[in-house]
Amino acid sequence: MKSPVFKGGDATADVVIVGSGVVGALIADELAGEGRAVLVLDAGLRIERAQAVENWRNMPFANRAGSDFQGLYPQSKWAPAPLYWPENNYVGLDGPDGKGFKQGYLKTVGGTTWHWAASSWRHLPVDLKMRSAYGVGRDWPISYDELEPYYVRAEEAMGVAGPTDRAQQAISHGHGAMELWRQALCRSGERARLPLGADPTGAQHQTLERTADLLRQQQLSAHLSDRRDV
Repeated sequence: MKSPVFKGGDATADVVIVGSGVVGALIADELAGEGRAVLVLDAGLRIERAQAVENWRNMPFANRAGSDFQGLYPQSKWAPAPLYWPENNYVGLDGPDGKGFKQGYLKTVGGTTWHWAASSWRHLPVDLKMRSAYGVGRDWPISYDELEPYYVRAEEAMGVAGPTDRAQQAISHGHGAMELWRQALCRSGERARLPLGADPTGAQHQTLERTADLLRQQQLSAHLSDRRDV
């Protein structure tokens, strides 16, 4: 694997990526895997995990109860981000529903992966045709079908699992364990008499293939158990 060359305060690389969040990290990983020397730049601070955990432990209860995920992380004056405890008004919002769009993201090395909730929703096809469909905004210059293969690659890299219902996630192929995961969750909800559903979430700690195998084994065990009860 090639590495950037640092000499006399200068750096030389095949590719320079600005931003070290999840998108920059995925691009860097793919390009480095192809043998390119990759340099990643970020204006934010480098965060020590132990310090972030300690900040959470020492955070006032009101901040915890209000889900203050931003205040844990120190900010560079060159790379500010939204704060809400107290508010720094970094994001300007108005209107009756403005507060519902408060954004929480970080400008640090690693980006918002530091407090990422892992929700991995796709755009719907109509989202790319807002002008044609609703007369507002602009249509995208590419179609959903052109975009979807890249969704698939990103979801596989992040281990996304969730629903394959096209009404929710215009999914045509891929995703390994996604449908099995949804089925297992819904069965658990039926047993507990709770209406459970599955959001697409990039929080798998195993490969999709291994997860699919485990879920198939659980399905088989449940089937055999049902037969013994008959």
